Order: sequence, then structure tokens, then C-alpha cells
Amino acid sequence: MGASFAENFYGLKRRRTPAVETVRVNAALNEISPHEKLQPRDINRSLFFLVGIPYLRAKAHQYYEDFGGGVDPALIEGVTRQSSRPPTLVDKFKNAYKSIYPWMNLSLELWQLAHSLGYLFDKTPFYRPWLAWMGIDIRRLGSADYAMSQKSADKDSARPTGILPLIRYYLFHSRQQLLDSLKLLLPISIFFLKFLEWWYSPSSPARALSAPRSGPAIPPPAKLSPHPRGLGIDDLPYGSCPLCHEQLQNATALPTGYAFCYRCIYNYVEEHGRCPVTLLPARIWQLRKILM
Repeated sequence: MGASFAENFYGLKRRRTPAVETVRVNAALNEISPHEKLQPRDINRSLFFLVGIPYLRAKAHQYYEDFGGGVDPALIEGVTRQSSRPPTLVDKFKNAYKSIYPWMNLSLELWQLAHSLGYLFDKTPFYRPWLAWMGIDIRRLGSADYAMSQKSADKDSARPTGILPLIRYYLFHSRQQLLDSLKLLLPISIFFLKFLEWWYSPSSPARALSAPRSGPAIPPPAKLSPHPRGLGIDDLPYGSCPLCHEQLQNATALPTGYAFCYRCIYNYVEEHGRCPVTLLPARIWQLRKILM
């Protein structure tokens, strides 16, 4: 009997899809067919699609944002024109990635949506396309599953005789009991974390009760000083860009608190990966436009 944490929480299990459905036979015998049990290959594939694929998709989306994906091309058109160096192989790869990724992601989402609709209208027993490829479907736990779990627990409860077998017994059962306790501890910990998140949120009544009725305003954070090797801003007129020394166009701020023209700072951060004034690290996705 195998399942992810969410599936186990809702009383579901994964099984190998049989060629011929034998629900009535299993219910009559009150046992599970051995052909439905997951093999090590099925478990490894399930782990890959439960953990590996979401991780790879998250990294792919992060790279898409790091390469400037999702930004209006008109805003960075000037940056491309101002660049005197010819595009390198890395630049071509970034541009190709920014063009291909949205369509690949959309195709995957539509593929999943089609399978979800087919599963909703009972056209397929698989709610995800990779489950059909693995030959694994999702079913509710039945009386046979609970009976098998109880039988396995009763079988393991018999203590062996001898020192070495007894040591192996306790080592194995301590690990097994820890894994079994996670079924109860994980939902409780998730509920507790959500409660703490709500308790310390700005809309929590506890925040209103604990806050003083009238108190001093919270001072703004201290301004970061320019680096000695960074751009000088002492003689810069107000509202000017430290990079081009002209009036700010599409004013954009970095986490360091300094504002620049969007085209200027985009090109600088993409090439150097830092703030030109403080020389602190900066990323493309940290650029924030300012409404003036």
C-alpha cells in the first residue's frame, strides 16, 4: 500500500492498474490482489513525478524570470540596441529559452487540464497523464487494506528471542514507529504552522489586542551608503539616473533603495549582477518599478 502524504491523509492509495477490474472478487475475499501492489520501479517513478518534476518546473520558471521573461519587450528594446557587443551563444540561448518556455509550460498545463476533464467525466481512470504512462491509478482505502495493515502489525509485534535478533527488532521497530507517527504528527504540525501564520498576520485579532493604542511611528530603515568604488551620487541632480545622468525614465528601484532608468539598470544588473551604487548583489527579478 503506497501513497503520497496528501493521498494518505485523505484515505487514498496508489495501485497498479489491473487489466481486468476485480473489485467484487477482492471485496468477497477481503484481500488485495498481489498484482495491484506497487513494485520498487513504480515507487521510484512515483517519487520522481511527485518530487522531481515539481522541482524541475520551479527551477525552469526561476530561470525564465532570471533571463528577463515576462517583461514587456518594449522596455528592454533600447537595452538591446544600446549594446555594442554582438550576441553571444549564451545570449542566443537565453532568448530562445524565453521564447520557448511559455509555450512549453502552456502545453503541459493544457495536457493536464485535458486529463483532469477526462477524469472528471469518467473517460479515463487517471487524473494525471504520467499515471497512465506508469499504469498506476488512485483508489480509496478499503477494508482489505486496513485488514492487511493490522495483520502486518500483529505479525511484527512478536518479539524474537536472543540478543542480536532482539537488537535488530528494536532498531527496525523504532524506525517503523517513527514513520507511523509521522502520519499523525505531520497533519498536526501543518495545522499548528497555519495557526501561527494566522496568529502573527496583520489581520489577526491578537495583533490588534497587543498593539498599543497610540505609540511612536516605526522609523524607516537606515539608508545604505554608497560604496567607495561605486557610482558617486553626491553631485547628481534630484530625479536623475546615476548611470546615464539624465532624467529618470521608467523609474526602477533596487532593494538597496536607489532608483535608475529601467533600461539602464536592467542592462547593468544583467551584466554585473550588483547595484552600481552600493555594489551589493542584485538580480533581475528584484527590479521594482516606481509610479511617479
